[in-house]
Amino acid sequence: MASIGIRFIATTQGIDSYESNPASKLLVHILAAVAQFERELIHEQVSAGIRAAKAHGTKRQRTRSGAPGRIFSRDEVVRLRETWLSIQNIAGQIRIGVGTVVRVLQTAGNVQTA
Repeated sequence: MASIGIRFIATTQGIDSYESNPASKLLVHILAAVAQFERELIHEQVSAGIRAAKAHGTKRQRTRSGAPGRIFSRDEVVRLRETWLSIQNIAGQIRIGVGTVVRVLQTAGNVQTA
């Protein structure tokens, strides 16, 4: 850590990352090893989840936010709004978010969202 000019001191735990102290060097290396171990565990779990999903025939769909995608009819959203249903009711009926309903209606252009 000192090679880039950073020194970590935790006074209540007696931790100091100063390089001249062999115990602090050991502690820094142990903490780095634990962090790497955690990263590798997360990677393994994500890979196992993806393999399990593929085995069950699940497809990975992503929206622009990175969340899993959901298929719905945009025309149905517009049609429901034309029947004077509220945005919240449309979202609940189709089981999509209110923001998604608003975006669909704004994209349609011919339906007011207010």
